[in-house]
Amino acid sequence: MTGLLEIIEPPPFEAAPYGLLSLRDPDVTAEERWLNGFTYESRSCTATVNLLDICGGAAPVEVITPSVVPASRVFQPFIIEAVDRCTTFGFGARDVEKRALDALEACTQKALENEFWTGNLAQANTYSDNRYLAHPDTVILAGAGAPVKIRFGLALLERALADCGCGTRGTIHVTRDVGSVLANRVVGEHLETNLGNYLVAGSGYPGTGPDGTAPASGTWMYATGEVSVLLGPGDAVGRNIGEQVNRSNNTWEARAQRPAAVTWDGCCAFAVRVDLALDYS
Repeated sequence: MTGLLEIIEPPPFEAAPYGLLSLRDPDVTAEERWLNGFTYESRSCTATVNLLDICGGAAPVEVITPSVVPASRVFQPFIIEAVDRCTTFGFGARDVEKRALDALEACTQKALENEFWTGNLAQANTYSDNRYLAHPDTVILAGAGAPVKIRFGLALLERALADCGCGTRGTIHVTRDVGSVLANRVVGEHLETNLGNYLVAGSGYPGTGPDGTAPASGTWMYATGEVSVLLGPGDAVGRNIGEQVNRSNNTWEARAQRPAAVTWDGCCAFAVRVDLALDYS
């Protein structure tokens, strides 16, 4: 059989449900000033809260003590890039630029989740203020990382969020296998725990611990404050055939890119190691 066969479009593909982008619509903006870095504030742990006698009697009673954390941090955004390649022989009908843009749109969430959990790019570029989940400053609960049952791990994380700062609503971060068995409820497009904290089951979450390594058994869960995502629009890189073709191997190579940033109020960050086998082996 010779010649170009008809190309049949595959089914559409999309990001996994209940991931990082399910919490709320990300801020997508063409504004470029944030691309060189931006400052974000910590608020939920920086205030002292007192109780006062209404008649001016005894001295105030302090009920919330501010944490010793920076009042603000500087975040360096990063670029998410999708690359689509194919041979130049007989594939003139293939829209590699559109394929790259489609891949960027569908894969943005997983790429965001991976960097938000691991901080690999931040570490490689020594962006010390870029906070991520598996960070040495994250507080480890339950006996310095000994594995516990999943429900117990969730209980520890939710108690830690309640004790941190003003006890505001937080976010639980888990791998997909843990998310599949963890008690939760669906609210709109996202998951919540029974107590109302957000729950993210990320396909880009690798389960590594605050030391950056995968545990010998089990996986890690994390808790933070509410998460904010900032995205730039996706754009194709290379607008003509000369920029898209690698003539050394006759390959079309289309690239699509977008800037991104993921932050949270950095004062609350907790981790606990859990093991599915304790419940389900």
